[in-house]
Amino acid sequence: MTIIGSKDTFAIEYEMTDSDYGWMEIWVNNRTVCSYLWRDKKFHFWGHVKLLVEWFSDSIEAILNETEFPLAVNATSSIDFESKCRRLPSDDWADARWNWYISHTWYYLHEDSPLPLVYFRRVENKIEIEWDESDLYDGPVFDNPKGLEFVDVQTFSEVIHKFIESF
Repeated sequence: MTIIGSKDTFAIEYEMTDSDYGWMEIWVNNRTVCSYLWRDKKFHFWGHVKLLVEWFSDSIEAILNETEFPLAVNATSSIDFESKCRRLPSDDWADARWNWYISHTWYYLHEDSPLPLVYFRRVENKIEIEWDESDLYDGPVFDNPKGLEFVDVQTFSEVIHKFIESF
């Protein structure tokens, strides 16, 4: 597997099985985000990795530069923001929330493989990486089903740009 970055801060580990598909793991402060146990076997995310590379390429500027939520919602994290938006009348938030959502999480791209619900957003000079897989799937049990970690903006940017450039 190829590893970009450092597992003790932020890294992406992957191995392609063809030009589009492969295995991938994200490491944040020594915690795995994509690893899970299913039917007594250990897995990392397997799927359309090239699609995730394209998502990062399209979303990196929004992740690195947007520091505010798109709506006047008093939220402490990305998942908190999503939760509070769902309580608003849909006319008030649907477009703004969707536009923010598609540039800060890749979850809407999941296909047949368990893809974690992970948000990436800038908070001051850090990137918040928050995930919650606790009740997304029936079957797979993620190693770290929930997490909220912060990574230095420069470290995050370097790893993501190297990941994109590796394709």
